[in-house]
This record gives sequence, C-alpha cells and structure tokens, in this order.
Amino acid sequence: MKNPGLALIAVITLALGIGANTAIFSIVNAVLLQPLPYPDSHRLALISENFTQRGLSRIRVSAPEYLDYRDRSRSFEQVAAYRFQSFTLTDAGEAELLRGAVSSTNLFATLGVKPALGRAFLPGDDQPGAGQVVALGNALWRRRFGADPSVIGQKLTVNNNVVEVVGVMPPGFQVPPQTEIWAPISLTSELLGQRMGPRNLLVLARLKPEIGLQTAQAEMNTLARQFQEMYPDAYSAESGWSVTVTLLREQVVGGMRSALWILLGAVTFVLLIACANVANLLLARASARSREMAIRAALGAGRGRIVRQLLTESLALALIGGSLGVLIALWGVDAILRLNPDVLPATANVRIDGVVMAYTLIVSLLTGAGFGLAPAIATSKLDLTGALKEGGRSGDSGRRGMRNTLVALEVALSLALLIGAGLLIRSFWRVQAIDPGFRAENLLTMGIALPQTKYPDKQQVANFYQQVLQQVETLPGVQSAGLIAGLPLGGSRSTWGFTTEAKPRPAALEDILEATNRVISPGYFRTMGIALRRGRDFTAQDSDDAPGAVVINETMARRFWPNEDPLGKRIKLGSPEPQRTWDGQ
Repeated sequence: MKNPGLALIAVITLALGIGANTAIFSIVNAVLLQPLPYPDSHRLALISENFTQRGLSRIRVSAPEYLDYRDRSRSFEQVAAYRFQSFTLTDAGEAELLRGAVSSTNLFATLGVKPALGRAFLPGDDQPGAGQVVALGNALWRRRFGADPSVIGQKLTVNNNVVEVVGVMPPGFQVPPQTEIWAPISLTSELLGQRMGPRNLLVLARLKPEIGLQTAQAEMNTLARQFQEMYPDAYSAESGWSVTVTLLREQVVGGMRSALWILLGAVTFVLLIACANVANLLLARASARSREMAIRAALGAGRGRIVRQLLTESLALALIGGSLGVLIALWGVDAILRLNPDVLPATANVRIDGVVMAYTLIVSLLTGAGFGLAPAIATSKLDLTGALKEGGRSGDSGRRGMRNTLVALEVALSLALLIGAGLLIRSFWRVQAIDPGFRAENLLTMGIALPQTKYPDKQQVANFYQQVLQQVETLPGVQSAGLIAGLPLGGSRSTWGFTTEAKPRPAALEDILEATNRVISPGYFRTMGIALRRGRDFTAQDSDDAPGAVVINETMARRFWPNEDPLGKRIKLGSPEPQRTWDGQ
C-alpha cells in the first residue's frame, strides 16, 4: 500500500508470466497428462501393418486381416474395426453432408462408451437383411434435431436409404475424429475374399487386464509369421511386412508431445525473466528500506525474522499475481482454442480444473520464494551500525552486484528465447513462401457424396457430375470449375499400383510400383492455375471408351524415364495381368 506503483508493476509482470504458464500447462495436462476419456484407456491399442520395403508404416488393414486379428488373438478382450464414410442426410431440413464412420457393432463396447440416449449397435445389426440403423453424435443431435429425445426410433433418409436412429452418443465422443454419425459396417463376401485390399479399416483393440503391450506385440509377431506361411504371395519376406500394436494414447498424441513440452519450457523461461525483473525491483526498493531493516534489527528482529518478513511480502505479491494470472490464463486458453480449433486432439478437454489450479498455486509460491530470496538474503547481511549512521546506504555494493547478476541472467534467458523465436519465424516464413504448385486465391470448394443406391451405375455418376460442372460454370463470377477426388494437401491419400512397359511382369509382389493418384475432370488444372510442363490437358474425349490417358508429375518422369521423353510411354494400372490395357501419359 505504501508503494502502489512498484506493487502494480510487480503484480502485472508476475501475472503475465504465471498466466502464460497456467494456460500452456492446462493444454499439456489435457493432452499429455490426463488419460483418454474412456474407462481403462491405458488398455486401448491400435493394430496396424507395415511394408517397410515399400516405405509404408502403420497402414490400415483389409477385412480378412481384421477378422484374423479378432478371432485368432488371445491378448485382447475385444477387437473392433471402423473406417471413415460420408453420409448425406436429406431429412429434417436441407440436405447436409456429414462426416461419419461405419464400424463393427462392438466399437462402442470396446471403447467402454455407452450412448447418452437409446442403445448401441447389436451383433445382428451388421448382418445382411437386418434393418439399417445409425447412431447420432451429440452435436448433430442438438444442431439438427433440437436435442429432442424422441429422435430415438425415428426413420431418417441417409444416403437415400431409410435408416432408424437407435442411439445418441454422449457429448464430446468423436471416434474417429469429427464424426457425427455412425452405422454398422457390412463385410460382404467380396470384401472378405480380398486379403490384399482395400486396406481401409482401422483396428481398435482392448487389452486384457493381465496382458501388457509387449506381450500383445509378441503374439502379433507370432501371428504374422503364421500368416506369412499361410499366404506367401500376400506377405513375402522381401516386402518387410509386419504387424504393430500401438497404444491408442500414443496415436492420439502423435507428434504433439515434444512441441507441447518445448512450449511449456519457453513460457517457463518467460516466468524466470519475470522473476528476475521483480527481484531487481525489490533489490532497488531494499536500498531505500535499509534504515527500516536496521531499526527492526535494533528492536530485536533476528536475521531469520527479517528474511521471513521479506519473503512474506514477496509471497503476497506472487499470490496476487497468480490470481490475476488465472484470469489471463482463462482468456488465453479460450483464444488458443478459438484460433486453432482443430490442432488439439478431439479427446482433449482443456480447462482450468483442480490440477491446473494446484499447479498455479505451486508456481506462484515458488515464484514468490524465487524472486524474494535475493533481496531477503541481501538485506539479512545488512551492517546495522553502518546503516543507521549512513542513512540507509550500507550494503549497496552487495545489492548492486546481485542486481548485475540478475540483469545478466535476464539477458541470457531473453537471448535464448529470441533466438528460438527467430528460428521459428524464419521457418514459418519459409513455409509460407513455398509454392504449393497451384493458385489458392479465389478458390471455393465443396464436397459431394452420392448415394450408391440412387446412382448405382458408373455412367449415372459421370452424368451427374457433368451436369454439376456445367451449372457451376454458368454462375455469375465463376471463371472455371473442375472436379477432383480429394483436395490437394487435404490429408486423404489414394494410391495406384502400376507396371511399366520396361518391366511388365514384376518378379514378386513387392516389385509392383505404387503412385499417389487423384482422379480429376477436364478443366481442373485450369481452375487451379496449374501449368502443364509438357503434353496436353484432359478433354471431354478422354472417356471410358477412349484409350486410357494419365498426366504425371515431374518427379515420376525423372524416376521412371530419367533419360527419355515420358510422353507416349505406357503404364498398366492395377494388376499386371496381360489382359489389362495399357494407359498412356
């Protein structure tokens, strides 16, 4: 109260440092320290496969492989499978494209999650001839159906099929991420007969209580060797095929662990700089209080009593700064989540809870002790007689040396932070300057998913998209339009196996070449501002009845035709059987 200016500066400085630490720790706590929001989440694992010789790791599995893992393994209580699928909802208002998933009927039970309303899928829901059912996400239920409990049992039109709503999932449940609707998966006899594909199933398993991850991995290694003996054509030793069991938590956290710990370390540096600043302020203030402390000592206060007095004052400042820091942290967490809503895992519930408050209290106390210790020690070494005679100037040289040390510490910490920030800014600038290969300005996108029941024929699908393109191109302000199966840099990845005329018959399965592909329409390159280096664009004449045509990038041309002109060369997509036609570039 005697020094409101100094107190205000100290409290604000501490509040910023403690607030930044609290905000970042709340994220670290939610993502790295708290268990996943499922019962016994430490027992949840993902089963994936690797083809190391092809550069493929932790890829999805095929339907026959999923059934093998489910029926042959003894390390798991339950094994479930799911995959992404888009759904078009045409009831209860305007048509809406939903991000959804199809799953085995035991997915919710494997995760240990029960619907908030209704029931989960039953074992017979995925059988042919059974009535089609769906479960709704909580957010979709509230947004589209006004949180009406009577939605259970209602009939909806989804993908042009009539389905029954049997459940509404609890708030926050999104497996896989951003899913709004679930349906049972139907493993047809055709899928079960294709061991090598399509590989589109994610396999989730729950370990038995007495089984650890290493034991489960050892069992899967044994199963992998058995599969290699049973299906030598599918799993040749040269392909580097193997099976990996990974804890679900590791998959969810992914590469965020290092980044979050580094970020927490950076804000800890900021707090240390704040402590050094406040300690310098208190050291400067201690010079003016030398006479006061000398009088206290003359009245009988020992060195320990004076140290306790000064530490008490420092802790008071730190606790006030910590309280204000919590308010700053609340604002900071909200700002981080608003600016980057999709950066953190969907399972992360970031909030200022009891654990975060306890962390803030401990940080505040340590901070108070940290910046209060230097002036307390300097003052406790006061020369009583000299302080009284010289009007409070005794001990200035010692405090000056300590202040110089703190300034040096501040400069060192600040320099380290500035170097790190400079490197990050430089990296960000370089990323921003990278040419993605297309012109992103004034581009609009929309997703379309056609129900197979309404468009079962390939020609019907082609006609639909052709009509869409023609109508979109006539809209005011539209210069051009195109279609693509999967936006560039969008995360979805599709590959084609192919062979070249130079190597038409691979000696083994691992010799089949693979390339990432996108199916596009004529006009796509023009719409994206992508210039062809050589050759021609697709035209309306490049139909199913015409000889196959593909456009390749320069990387593929350099790799497979390094000293040749790739134009006119032919490749064969898919199986290398002789009856398949050759496709040109």
